[in-house]
Amino acid sequence: SRQHLEHLIAGKQAVAYQVDTDRYQRKVVFLFVKDRQSSDPYVEVNAAMVADGYAWHAVRYSQNEKLAKLQSNARAARLGLWEQSRPQAPWNYRDSRGQ
Repeated sequence: SRQHLEHLIAGKQAVAYQVDTDRYQRKVVFLFVKDRQSSDPYVEVNAAMVADGYAWHAVRYSQNEKLAKLQSNARAARLGLWEQSRPQAPWNYRDSRGQ
């Protein structure tokens, strides 16, 4: 996931929009990068990571239909983390480690 993120953002101008603050006072942001090769002037990094199967859409905390659909498509196509037979959600991983 980290390598894919680096590929998406390396050397590009980024713009972050804070949309919320979670219960741990962490900023919830949507990140956009300027991409000359795309038909859109800005690529939404959050959506690209979910669409490519390298990030989870946390449906417990987000009702974003776009991200839900992108995750469903990535899962059906077995992209990224969805290549695994039983990928473990990050929140389940943290719970199992008592974090």
